[in-house]
Amino acid sequence: MEPLKPEDRRRLKVFGIKGAALGTGSDRAPLWLQKWVALILEYTEMERNLLPKELLALPSSVAVYNGETAAAQAKGVCDNRLQNIAITLDKVRMCLRQPGQTKTHPLRFLTDEQTTDYLWANEKSVARRAVRCCLPDIVPAAWARKLKESNLDALELARFGVRHGCEYPTAAKLFEKILEDASCAKDAKRKLLDIVEILRMEDMRTGGFHTACADILQLYANTHHYFAMDKTYTGFTSRPLRIPLNSISGLGVKKRPPLLLNGTYAAEGSRESTENSPMAGQETTTGRPQSDLNRQEIEVSKKYPMNFIWAQLSFWFKQTVTDPTASLSADRRGSICLPDIESCYNSGRKDYHKKDRPWLLELLENKPDAMWKFGTIFSFRSEAKIYGSPMVDAVWRGDQEGLQRVVAELKSASVPGPS
Repeated sequence: MEPLKPEDRRRLKVFGIKGAALGTGSDRAPLWLQKWVALILEYTEMERNLLPKELLALPSSVAVYNGETAAAQAKGVCDNRLQNIAITLDKVRMCLRQPGQTKTHPLRFLTDEQTTDYLWANEKSVARRAVRCCLPDIVPAAWARKLKESNLDALELARFGVRHGCEYPTAAKLFEKILEDASCAKDAKRKLLDIVEILRMEDMRTGGFHTACADILQLYANTHHYFAMDKTYTGFTSRPLRIPLNSISGLGVKKRPPLLLNGTYAAEGSRESTENSPMAGQETTTGRPQSDLNRQEIEVSKKYPMNFIWAQLSFWFKQTVTDPTASLSADRRGSICLPDIESCYNSGRKDYHKKDRPWLLELLENKPDAMWKFGTIFSFRSEAKIYGSPMVDAVWRGDQEGLQRVVAELKSASVPGPS
């Protein structure tokens, strides 16, 4: 984790992010969260300084600003940012103070050994999953079933190579490669690129069955930093809040039976329950509102899944999102979470090089941070819950050259032409 520097502390003080927002004593925001706030404030400060000039440069057909109004607009945006930071801090600190909750930062980098396992050595590694998926296209159906059932058992792979290596050379090369050990993450990535080369050669011969898989494997092999969520975080449900039914509607909350004067709830279908509505609010014969006697209430509870903090920190600028974890799942498609390798063999894969590939290359080149659109062959379930991409690397390292090189390699790769 990056340390909290004197410049960070100065920025927190200048913007007024002190004890009220950061907490005190045991409820104090941990250092990693303070560092996050300082980085957001660095962006906010830069935005405040640059925005007036951008507003003044707008054409008159869009908006008209002078120096004073542009400065006021920039200050308003900055104030809104600060409000959202304070709200986000309040939400995150509430999650961190839950009994037994971990206080560590929500994301962690994979070690070299973990990355090697994920890409190559593990039974569910990216490489093994890719080979399992392409089996039906490179070996007879009976052998494909047998090898899948054996989970690519080394003995079965070797036996196939001896018996059918000459007849099915692509399969033999893949099986020979997948049986090799990877000494480190760098070695695992080199071997992934060897598989890419084998698949591209087969792809040119068969006409497009493996283009998507080769492209996505190339992105996996060119990702330097893989990371995962800290799985020691626990989800929880907030304590229920009782609210009168006539005060709120449309939230999908659970409705209780009417609350009686003795503090208990009427049984469903009872006289008290049926009397409650639709007569609630009308005058009774005694002149007292029926709602005073039988008031319906709802209980509002909110679920906070284990990845809530990550999601909230990602969408700190927008507090209108009911469930930021849902937005996080959509927003990281492709740019943060590479596609499931299995989805490269979905229906429509033979047309990938004509339909989805041109769009993907344009996106990687011009909008690498954008979410990948829906409607392609790709899925993003990410069973391993491991993330990373060349696009994230470019931001983390502050260097676009690596991503540009990957895009250039994808563009120059041998792929079947349009048919």
